[in-house]
Amino acid sequence: SQILDKIKDNGFKYSTIAGMTVALSDIVVSPNTANFVEQGKVQESRLMELRQRGRLTPREWERHVTLLWDRIKSEIGKDLEAHLPRKNPINMMKTSGARGNASHFTQLAGTRGLMGKPFKAATTGDVLQQYESEDVTKNKEPLIEKVSDLIQWGVLDYLIPSDDLEKIGTIEDPIQKADFMRSVADSIVERKKKEGLDDILRKATSSWQKQSLILDLLKEESKEIFGELNANEIKTLKSIKDLKEKSEVLKALARRLVEENRVTEETLHKAEISRQLRVTVMELLSKESEMIVDLLTPDQKLELHAINRTKNHEALRNFALTLMDDNSLNLKRVQQAHMLLLVPEFIKKHLEKESSFIKNLTSARDIDSLRLKRTNKDEYVNVLSEHLVDENRVSMSMLQKLESDIRKEKSSLLAEHLSLATPEIVDLLSDDDKIILKNIKGKKQRSEELKPLVESLMNDLRLDDELLHKAELRKVIIEGLKNQDDFIIELLSDEEILTLNEHKDKKLKADSYKSISDSIIEDGRFTQVQLDEYLALKAMVSKTVSYLEEGAKEVLNLVEETYVRFDRVRMFLPQDLRLP
Repeated sequence: SQILDKIKDNGFKYSTIAGMTVALSDIVVSPNTANFVEQGKVQESRLMELRQRGRLTPREWERHVTLLWDRIKSEIGKDLEAHLPRKNPINMMKTSGARGNASHFTQLAGTRGLMGKPFKAATTGDVLQQYESEDVTKNKEPLIEKVSDLIQWGVLDYLIPSDDLEKIGTIEDPIQKADFMRSVADSIVERKKKEGLDDILRKATSSWQKQSLILDLLKEESKEIFGELNANEIKTLKSIKDLKEKSEVLKALARRLVEENRVTEETLHKAEISRQLRVTVMELLSKESEMIVDLLTPDQKLELHAINRTKNHEALRNFALTLMDDNSLNLKRVQQAHMLLLVPEFIKKHLEKESSFIKNLTSARDIDSLRLKRTNKDEYVNVLSEHLVDENRVSMSMLQKLESDIRKEKSSLLAEHLSLATPEIVDLLSDDDKIILKNIKGKKQRSEELKPLVESLMNDLRLDDELLHKAELRKVIIEGLKNQDDFIIELLSDEEILTLNEHKDKKLKADSYKSISDSIIEDGRFTQVQLDEYLALKAMVSKTVSYLEEGAKEVLNLVEETYVRFDRVRMFLPQDLRLP
C-alpha cells in the first residue's frame, strides 16, 4: 500500500507541474456569455423600474432579481456545455460525476452567480442600498429614469438650478433634451441619495400621480375638473387646434391645478365617479341595452348602430357624454339597465348549479322549465331575467353580491389561465406584466403576485366572453393532450398524433400542444357546446366513480348498464373499474 501511495503522490505532483489535467486553454468561454449578461442587466433594470413605480414590493423585487440571475446563470451554463468538446478534460471530469459538476465549470468559464443579497431596503424608507458596485449592476439606471420622468412633469423643479431649468425649456431636439434631462436626473440622485431621496421621490410621485389623473380627466373633458378652470384657460384651450400643442397645454394646466391646489379631493372623487358612470353607460350602449336604447330618438338609434358596427371607441364615448347630459338618463335608470345586463349572466351560472341564493329568487317551476329548455335556453334565461327585474325580486344588495360572485369567479379563472400561461390571456398583458409573470415561481407566491395582473385584466375591454371561451377551450384541449385523454385524442388526425409523440423536449412538446390546439379550435372540431357537454359528462362520471369506488360490484354493473348508450362514458372510468 505504501508503494501505491507513492505512485499516486508522484502522479499528482508531476501532473500538476506539467498541467496535464487542466490547462487554461481547456476553459472554453462561450461567445454568447456577454449577450446573456447584457440581457440580464436590461431585465433587471425593468424590474427596478417596476419596483420604483410600486408594482413590486421590496421582497417581491428581491426574489424576482434572484430568480432572474439564477436563470441567466443556468442559460450560460447550458450554452457553455454546448460549446465544450466531448474530450475536453473539464468536460470529462464533469460527466464522470467524480470530480465536479456543470455548476463548477460554469463558475470557471461563465459567471459566479449571486453572492448573497445584492440589495437591502433602508430601515428609514424604501430607497434600495446596494451591496454591489453600481457600475457593475447598473441599478442606478432605473432611479435616473424615474427622476427623469418626474422632471418632465415638473414636480422636481425646486431641485434643479435655474440655468438647467431654462435650458430644458429651450432644447427642441427630443434626443438632446432627453440626454440633458438624464444628466440633470443623475445630478439629483448623486446630490440627494444620502439626504432623504426616498421621501423626495415619494412626495414627487404622489404629485405626479395626481397630475396624471387630472390630465386624463381634462382630456375626457370632465365637467368637475373643467369647473375649476377660469374663463381665460377654457378660451385658450378651445382655440387650440393642433393636437401636439393642445397636449402640452393640457399638461401645463394639470400641473397648475395641482400646484395651486385648485382641485380638492372631493372634486377629484366626484370626477372619478362620473367617469365610472360614463364607462357603465358606454358598456350599456355597446351592448344596446333596451332600457337605454328606448330613450334614443330614431336618428340616435341609427347613429348608435353605426358606431357599434365600426367599434369606434372615441365616437361611443362622445355619444355617451351627450346622452348623460340628457335629463331623461338618471342614475336609477342606469343602475336598472346595468342590473338587467348582469342578471342573465348570473342566472346562467347559478340556475344550473341550483345554488341556495338563486333558489331564493326563483321558483321551482322556473328551474324545472330551465331543465327542459335545451335549444333555446339562452332565450329563456333572458326572459326570466327580465321577469325577475320587472318584479323587483333583485335588489341592489343582491346585485352587489351578484357582481361580487361573477367577479370572483372570473378572477379565479383568469388566475388559472395566467398560471397555465394560456396565450389568449397572456397576450393581453403589458410588457411589464409579462416580465412579472415570467418571474413568479411557486404556488404561494403566485396566489399573491397574480392579484395585480388579474386586476388589470379585469378592467381590460379586450377581455370579452368570446376570448374567455377560446382560452377555456385551449386549456381543456392542452390538458387532454398532456393526459392522453381519449376524448381529446379522438379529435386528432394521424399526422397530429405523430407530431404529438415525436417530441421529447419539453419546449418542443409545449409548442406542439399549442399548434395542435390552434388547429382544433380553428377547424371547429371542439366547440363551446361540446366543451359544456364534455365537462358536464366528465363531472358526472367523476362523481359517480367516487360514490362507487367503495360500493358493491352489483351497483357498478347497474351504472354501466344504465349509461351503456353513452359510448364515451366508459373512457372516463378508471381502468380497474371498467367491465370487460
